[in-house]
Amino acid sequence: MSTSGIYKMAGKHLVEKSFLYGVYKNEIDVVPGIIEDAVRSRIWLCIQKHCDFKLNLIADAD
Repeated sequence: MSTSGIYKMAGKHLVEKSFLYGVYKNEIDVVPGIIEDAVRSRIWLCIQKHCDFKLNLIADAD
């Protein structure tokens, strides 16, 4: 999964006033510095519990 895909997936579940909901609704690619983001710790926890989860940092370059 790409970093922009993570933010679109999160936006799908947020309220309409959310920035990430707008990203999801309008199919906009947002490529934040996820490695330095607060989300990084949540991703790390997810990887610890679900070994099959893969984050592709290069996918956003396409």
